Amino acid sequence: MLKEIKQILSVQIKHNLINEDFKEEYLKIFYRKREYYIDTGKGRKYGWEEKEEDFFNNLIGQDTYDINEKRAPKHLFNIIYF
Repeated sequence: MLKEIKQILSVQIKHNLINEDFKEEYLKIFYRKREYYIDTGKGRKYGWEEKEEDFFNNLIGQDTYDINEKRAPKHLFNIIYF
């Protein structure tokens, strides 16, 4: 995926649609990743009450087709990648 993004941005630079600064800023955003523990403290939207198990249980949802079954997080990188 990274190779393709770099190629697309290079072609856009070649055609004067963007400049090198834009490419660098875009790649910074692309590589950005929030650490799992940021904004996860007590009382926060993605927080847990100081139990690691609660943090992971907060990520698990109900299956769309069988509400009695649990499902993995919808936007989990491993799920999207494969």
